[in-house]
Amino acid sequence: MAIAASPLLAPSGPNLIGGSGSAGNLIAYNSGDGITVGGTDGTKATSMLGNKIYANGKLGIDLGGNGITVNDANDADTGTNDLLNFPILANITESGGNLIIKGCAPAGIAGATTVELFEADVSAGGKATPGDNKFGKSKDYGEGQTYLASFEEGSASDTDTATCAIATDADGNNHTGMNAFTVTIPTPAGFVTGDSMTATATLSNSGTSEFSPLFCCWKCTMLPVKSTKT
Repeated sequence: MAIAASPLLAPSGPNLIGGSGSAGNLIAYNSGDGITVGGTDGTKATSMLGNKIYANGKLGIDLGGNGITVNDANDADTGTNDLLNFPILANITESGGNLIIKGCAPAGIAGATTVELFEADVSAGGKATPGDNKFGKSKDYGEGQTYLASFEEGSASDTDTATCAIATDADGNNHTGMNAFTVTIPTPAGFVTGDSMTATATLSNSGTSEFSPLFCCWKCTMLPVKSTKT
């Protein structure tokens, strides 16, 4: 399904855009955001899963309709979808037909956090140009042109049970209070070494985050991750 104009979702939830398998939407070429979730009304539990979002004039996913919402310490801010912190991709390596993915994700109040991995639209051959998704920041934030895979931070497949602290970056993203993850998944068919990756986080009680800043699998410097065992 293609959405031709940016949807402003109703304040009541839960809402679902996309889903598993063929349920995902193609959301592209809007003059504004791909998806704008609420405003200042505190909309919650709007989940966006399995969609292809690219080449929109503003953000792919915008919580509150006010541009990039950077991560804050302990995810203490409030608003649309709880202004859920986006995940951070710290390292991705390919070995033996598998991807080993390390990073940080917001902690779920109950149960695991779903992390979706995408090839970004500013990758080589993508529908956008590097820099299109910066909007005054130091990095591109999304958009997720090609859905690749999902995994659960905090599930049995996540071998890192530590908390994670990455230093506040140039954009002001503070990841204090997030959980570290290390997962191994089969290499998705659409994965291309050297392309830029982005991700979202989804919690059942909050909904889905905005797209994360990009991680390039071999061109970019790995972020330093400091883990503290609990």
